Amino acid sequence: MTRLLTGKPMSDALAATLAPRVAKLSSRGIVPALAALQYRPDPSARFFVERIQRAGSRLGVRVLPQEATDVAELYATIERCNADPKTHGVTVLAPLPPAVDVAAVMERVDPRKDLEGLHPYNAGRLANGKPGFVPYTAEAILLLLRDSGVQLQGARAVVVGRSIVVGRPASLLLMYENATVTLAHRGTHDLTSLTREAQILVVAIGRPGFIDAGMVRPGAVVVDAGINATPDGVVGDVDFARVSSVASAITPVPGGVGSLTTMLLLRNAVTAAEQLS
Repeated sequence: MTRLLTGKPMSDALAATLAPRVAKLSSRGIVPALAALQYRPDPSARFFVERIQRAGSRLGVRVLPQEATDVAELYATIERCNADPKTHGVTVLAPLPPAVDVAAVMERVDPRKDLEGLHPYNAGRLANGKPGFVPYTAEAILLLLRDSGVQLQGARAVVVGRSIVVGRPASLLLMYENATVTLAHRGTHDLTSLTREAQILVVAIGRPGFIDAGMVRPGAVVVDAGINATPDGVVGDVDFARVSSVASAITPVPGGVGSLTTMLLLRNAVTAAEQLS
């Protein structure tokens, strides 16, 4: 029977460790606060903002939604958040249009407030094996695999999607666990032959139901990091119903990686508040 890898147990455990840290900050009159920046309205981004607002309100972390309609406004909003001592962290929500350079946007964020770990300073630390803030979705993938007892050392892992937000950092984190990692992308030839070799398959491409059962090795562990708003609700990048019949373990969407991602972002906000105060 296929095992469901859900993020809620780990998320609840992490929330329990954060509560006393938030209380300690509160005793000093400090309320951890993060700015969640959206570039133009997007259903997937809005779903994520609502989720972190709900979790933040339970934990005592303020989530401040911000919207920008053009790049100049986005940069101005980032600068304002950098300068505000009561805003301890910034996350710039995907998706950004292809014409917007994500790396250039993240360079504008104060690295001390870069909760996504995407500023060149933080990305460089991760690449050198000495991470500070780590992209939280990539970290959620690793923690979920570890907590589920999945053998990482020596495993053949394929990561589909090379974004700086998920794919690339997830590849590095898996490599540091001594998995043998292949990073697949739009230039990869014969993707199916590659994914069918994977003992661990991680998918983060923003295409609903893209990975089907024929692309998965029987018995593989499948981690779906996609969040796609569709008329039928939020779905991942994996055809969950069909792939579940092939995989030994799989993350649902919602309820898998995203459940843990939310709490890791809030944890980073608390850490930033501690370091900046």
